[in-house]
Amino acid sequence: MTIDSTYLRPMEKTCSKCNAPFTCQNETRGCWCEGLTLSPETLTSLRQAYDNCLCPACLKGYEAAQHPAAEAADCHTLTP
Repeated sequence: MTIDSTYLRPMEKTCSKCNAPFTCQNETRGCWCEGLTLSPETLTSLRQAYDNCLCPACLKGYEAAQHPAAEAADCHTLTP
């Protein structure tokens, strides 16, 4: 089986929530998003609300919102 090398290259995306540009590893191992911890419920909610990836700031806001003691980024909320 051959793998298309264009699929493995990082790509520029636009956040589905805030429209900020960011780099995505296009679902390959080593992407920055692997370092975040999101509950299955949060992931389900995000998949239903957005049609593509979110930027690091938005996802970190959702991650922080899962933990009552942590503060989410000021510009990010759990409502799309």
